[in-house]
Amino acid sequence: MSLPYKYELAIGQNGEEYVLLDSVPGDHISVGKENSKLGVCLNYAFPIESTCKHCCECYSVNGGNGLCYGQHGRFMIPDNKAVYANNYRFIQTHNRDEILAEFDRNIALHPEIKNFRHFEVGDIPTEAYIEIMCTLAIRHHDMKFWAYTKKYELVNRYCFNHGCIPEKGKKPDCIPENLVIVFSEWMNSDGTYLHMNNPFDFPLSRFIPVGKENLIGKNDFICPCSDPGHIGFCITCEHSCRDLKHGQSMCLLEHSTGKSKARDKSLSEARKAHKEEQEALLKEIKKELSALRKVLLNAIVETENEF
Repeated sequence: MSLPYKYELAIGQNGEEYVLLDSVPGDHISVGKENSKLGVCLNYAFPIESTCKHCCECYSVNGGNGLCYGQHGRFMIPDNKAVYANNYRFIQTHNRDEILAEFDRNIALHPEIKNFRHFEVGDIPTEAYIEIMCTLAIRHHDMKFWAYTKKYELVNRYCFNHGCIPEKGKKPDCIPENLVIVFSEWMNSDGTYLHMNNPFDFPLSRFIPVGKENLIGKNDFICPCSDPGHIGFCITCEHSCRDLKHGQSMCLLEHSTGKSKARDKSLSEARKAHKEEQEALLKEIKKELSALRKVLLNAIVETENEF
């Protein structure tokens, strides 16, 4: 079968490898199957200029060339930007059923892949598009879908319009269990976070700039793929964003190799405390398992004695 897109290995500005997604012009959505961060995972992107710029201050920080994730690296390659624009053009010129059919087609090409990320860059274009995301997850209930968004009010309005009632720590009934929507918290240039209204307690992705590591909460975990010097796949991460529950938070460290040494130093205490907490928990679990093992062994001995 001839695919409407191809893959090519490329090298990033910091020496990391990634998959360059190219596409021939056509009436389709280009869905990638892997890259150096996500690993093997279906994913696609929309242009930030069309889906992020008008709602997110992060785009305009430092003239749009500072903290915006989609303003750097491979996301700025002209061929890739053309692919993102073509994806967006498709959803603008096709109806709901045609968009779903296009995603179904892409999923069918790779039945072995069970993970799907919406918007590697870009964001939810409309409230109606959330319904498409939900329907896709329901259709493919054996897969895991997830998306980061700064369209907080758009998602909240969708939930309210579907009769959902906010309940702390509980996922709204209108969002399928295998679709995780993460509210992406972002810091402005003045050190304040974007205003976020989160009545449904959606899980958070918190952006942590260099020098602001004190903002990492006690129960937050740090994304290993954003940790300096760490190379890993989202798919194999033990703190999977695909499994974030409502009320949980994940911290993304600012990507800046020039500031890594200062950040490593400021993070050392946070990492040490987290490690000690995990070791204490593991020790407690082992203790409980050992006690349970003794109970089971005693029960087995007593049963054998009865016979």
